[in-house]
Amino acid sequence: MRLNLVSAEVVDGLAVIQFVAEPRDTFAYGTSIRALAQGQIRVTELNEAGSVNALNIQNLSDQFVLFLDGDVLVGAKQDRVLNTPLLLAPRSTTTVPVSCVERGRWHFTTPIFQPAPTAAPPSLRALKAESLAADTPQASAFLADQGRVWAHVAQLKAAMHASAPTDSLAQCFDEKRAHIDQLVHRLQPARDANGLAVWAGRQFLVADVFNRADALTDYFPALTRAVGLDLAAAPTTPAPAQPEALLQVLGTQIESALASSSPPRPGVGVGTLRHLQTPDLAGFVLDYELQRIHLSLAARPLRQRY
Repeated sequence: MRLNLVSAEVVDGLAVIQFVAEPRDTFAYGTSIRALAQGQIRVTELNEAGSVNALNIQNLSDQFVLFLDGDVLVGAKQDRVLNTPLLLAPRSTTTVPVSCVERGRWHFTTPIFQPAPTAAPPSLRALKAESLAADTPQASAFLADQGRVWAHVAQLKAAMHASAPTDSLAQCFDEKRAHIDQLVHRLQPARDANGLAVWAGRQFLVADVFNRADALTDYFPALTRAVGLDLAAAPTTPAPAQPEALLQVLGTQIESALASSSPPRPGVGVGTLRHLQTPDLAGFVLDYELQRIHLSLAARPLRQRY
């Protein structure tokens, strides 16, 4: 896949590269970030009793809405993270598979969910993607390994020296937000870019490729804060390689992952989902009516540097 460099920033050993991947801006949709902020999306527990690994999402708008596999939702009976990317049809209600990222709470604090200021860290996205690529009944139902998710959040909490009394990923972020935002506020979404990739030194962390440039703009703060979560647990300072070289390697890695992807199957919501997995990477590609909606890759196996 040919990726055209738009901007490259190096901050404290972190290489943040934004790029254009064609085709671009070929399908109209909104983002969960914007739709939730505007009240066009309503996310609730299934019912008063609730279910740890499922939520209801109502799209109240007249547009398609994209959610990412890294979207963290806070409130209701406990915080959750989506298991896969998904595209919601206009005026639809969908039961969505999720994982819990707040093990120590099971009671209502709010009637509906709100978006967390951060997405899930790349390490957690890789873990979920790897789990969902397994040949198991749970993975076939888009259910990640909840035990591994809880264990990973606990590892992050310990490495970050966070208190997070209910073992909430969002609480871990809140406690380190001032430090993480010192990094994030030095970064800005680049005009026209629809792809974002991040390296810690020469170690690839994560890439997201959107159909739309405005979608990357919406998600940019949450995605860069998510990287900050991993860095808060595993600080890194080595110098990265040249941006052009990193981007060329990423293009080759994406092509390799696409060539070995799983067969497409109906995703949650509308469209088809494929699992991407190589010896080093795991992720998803979401398509709808022959249009590439979103592609994500994160490093695997997990680099337990903490």
